[in-house]
Amino acid sequence: MQKIITVLSGGMDSSLTAYKMRESGYEIIPLHFSYGQRTANRELKAFNDIADSLEVKKRYHLQLPFFLKLELELHH
Repeated sequence: MQKIITVLSGGMDSSLTAYKMRESGYEIIPLHFSYGQRTANRELKAFNDIADSLEVKKRYHLQLPFFLKLELELHH
């Protein structure tokens, strides 16, 4: 089975993509980014719930705090 890394925000679009790729025969490796967004905790929970539902073997969560140093107002 081929593996594919899927960026998984926890939203509908990325979730649907991950499920469709699994239906196509790929082993999903979900990747989530936290970059200081207001909804980080809720998104991470959704990411983990979806990854559990997909029964993935490995998942990756990358924290990108350098975005906070840019002093930009982040909208999601």
